[in-house]
Order: sequence, then structure tokens, then C-alpha cells
Amino acid sequence: GLLMTWFRALWLLVLLAAPSPAAAQAVSLSALATNPVRYDHRTVTVTGTVGLVEGSGASQSFTLIDGGVSVRVLAAGGLRARTGDRVEVEGLFKLAGNQIEALRVNLR
Repeated sequence: GLLMTWFRALWLLVLLAAPSPAAAQAVSLSALATNPVRYDHRTVTVTGTVGLVEGSGASQSFTLIDGGVSVRVLAAGGLRARTGDRVEVEGLFKLAGNQIEALRVNLR
């Protein structure tokens, strides 16, 4: 009856008000370096050139460089990119360690 209709309307309102997963914010490495606290524990998308690659197999990391600024990228699941490649990285930035835990790494 009326109570059930009201309950459904309230439930729909709760579902619509629930936060959706945050979209990755495109940001330059220089902006990340200038204001790292702003991006700490946020999903970001950055572009740069692959520097030193370390590790092998499913656990690799690399330095991402752009405009004289660098950040460490942890790339679980392997990496297709090599030193000198231009890539776009989407991942979780962590101020502690100045690093990004990559969700994806795409060649540009």
C-alpha cells in the first residue's frame, strides 16, 4: 500500500544519493608535484615518458617523467612499456612514497 510506495521512493532516493566511484582526474606531473596533498589517495590520470624500469613479471615499477618532474609508478600485472615509451597512467596517487599504484598503463 502507501507505506510500501513510500519505502520504495525512499530507497530510490538513497540509491541515487550514494556516491559513485570517483572518476580519475587528469593532472600534469608538475601539478602533482606542486600540490601533492590535494591529490593524496585520489585516482589520477597522468602522462609522461617511462624512465628507469625495475622488477620483472607481475611486479614492476618505473619512473614516469614529464617536464623535469618524476613520480614512481607501481605496475602490478606486468608492463608492456619500456624505457623511453610515452604512456598514460591511471592510478591511485599516494603522497607517502610519491607514487602511483597503477590501475592501467596505456602506450600513447
